[in-house]
Amino acid sequence: MARLSPGQMLDGKYEILEKIGEGGMGEVYKARHVHSDEIRIIKVTKPDALGEGPDSRRFQEEARLATLVRHPNVAALYDFSRLPDGSFYMVWEFIDGITVEEWLRRHGRFPAPRALYVAQQVLAGLSEIHAQGIVHRDLSPDNILLREGRDGRLQAKIIDLGIAKRVAADSLSVTSSGVFVGKLKYCSPEQAGALPPGQVVDGRSDLYSFGVVLYEMLTGRPPFESATPEEYLGKHLHAAPPPMDTKGLPPRAGPVLAAAVARALEKRREKRYGDAREFAAALEKIAPATTEPSEDPGSADEEGPRGRALPWLLAAGILLAAAIALSFIHRLGSSSRADVTPPAVAVPSVTPIPTAGPDEVVVAPRIIEIRTPTAPVTAPPATPTAPPGRERPF
Repeated sequence: MARLSPGQMLDGKYEILEKIGEGGMGEVYKARHVHSDEIRIIKVTKPDALGEGPDSRRFQEEARLATLVRHPNVAALYDFSRLPDGSFYMVWEFIDGITVEEWLRRHGRFPAPRALYVAQQVLAGLSEIHAQGIVHRDLSPDNILLREGRDGRLQAKIIDLGIAKRVAADSLSVTSSGVFVGKLKYCSPEQAGALPPGQVVDGRSDLYSFGVVLYEMLTGRPPFESATPEEYLGKHLHAAPPPMDTKGLPPRAGPVLAAAVARALEKRREKRYGDAREFAAALEKIAPATTEPSEDPGSADEEGPRGRALPWLLAAGILLAAAIALSFIHRLGSSSRADVTPPAVAVPSVTPIPTAGPDEVVVAPRIIEIRTPTAPVTAPPATPTAPPGRERPF
């Protein structure tokens, strides 16, 4: 059963419109802010889903830090509070788009130029998140939203910082209630328990998770697939990812792109990129090798604006060709029926204009009209006069 119902007012300012999702941590609702008349997303956790117990200070501090993140590639967290039953709710920016997970399900793997275009935006958002001292810890295809901007290009937004943790707050991958933080398919070795005692999860954990996401975007499948949670953990801890299939990638970019993703998937975080900016810079160097000069990797349309216009241009060309052909046939028929050859048109001869220096004066050339000589006109023979009493025939 939904914990909130349509029409219900939350905290006196959020009107619940509908329930749009549910997961292991709680429920997701679409709501309207009654004062600003804007649509919001409200995520309500299950009671004590975060293992906080009666003390909510840690959640409040983490949520407060999340509200400080303001970046075009990160969904904004506007508000948060605790309900009487012990659950929390968070109020997020509403984004009208689809997740990377949904895009993969509909279209299969991303074209390489578009995958890199989206990746650079995600890494820009991660850089800001990490600068605020936050590790997302749940980066996955369903936590990256894609929407079409006003310019027709795709915009990527990282969503769901609801279980994000401060770098110095907690080094555990499992909360006190036993709930794993993050999705096993995309978790880093650190989240799976690879860190020695005394060390904490940092931003490089998110880089590993996004390496898994980018691998899937480029190949259509994640590097690790398992039937049990234990098998997932074992593969992230010990198994090398299979070599990335580069057959569908541009020949010049395939090997270097595979190497860049492999570095993000290193088991030891010291071998990965130092931060999101370094990862983004590596992809930026590869991007020109994946894109033709006429391509627009940021176009929200599968074929880009030029692809959308091409069918109309072809149709216009066919209609124009048909009109020219009909006109030619009509003129050909008219000329075959003509009894009189039209007189020749006089063609003017223009003397070339000489090149003038800075101090010279050029006299305009004369235009001489050349007339076609005509033969003298001979008077037609006289018509004989009809005899009296008879009419002259026509």
